Amino acid sequence: MQLLTRHLAAKDVSLPKQDITIRRGQTISVDGYGSIDLKLYKHRRNPAAQLVTPSPDHLGFGHGLHMCPGRSFASNKVKLALCHLLWNYDWKLVPGNVVGLVIVGTSANVNPTAVMMIKRREEEFKVDYLGFGELDS
Repeated sequence: MQLLTRHLAAKDVSLPKQDITIRRGQTISVDGYGSIDLKLYKHRRNPAAQLVTPSPDHLGFGHGLHMCPGRSFASNKVKLALCHLLWNYDWKLVPGNVVGLVIVGTSANVNPTAVMMIKRREEEFKVDYLGFGELDS
């Protein structure tokens, strides 16, 4: 299990409250355990609360003999894609749109006609950089 996450600063960043300046190209490491309040994340230790735990209540990955062997990989790919979208883009509902649920039979879906405005964010840290060295750009 990784205890630290490393980030490479894409530009100078100033944190005035802590009197810290992070220079472009510096590597920043964040303690993965120290930044989590375990009182808020108590379900992380409960195996039944995990997305890939097999259950007859959720058959998205199958169950029993027909359970998907790649369910951990698939769920991690979806989580990475979601993190990428949330980290790199600003999302806003177009005024006048309603996001309410559309219920069809036993399925509840978000209104498919709702329109979102999406804008690329200015990059502060190059998160996909895993090594030490020079920035690409």
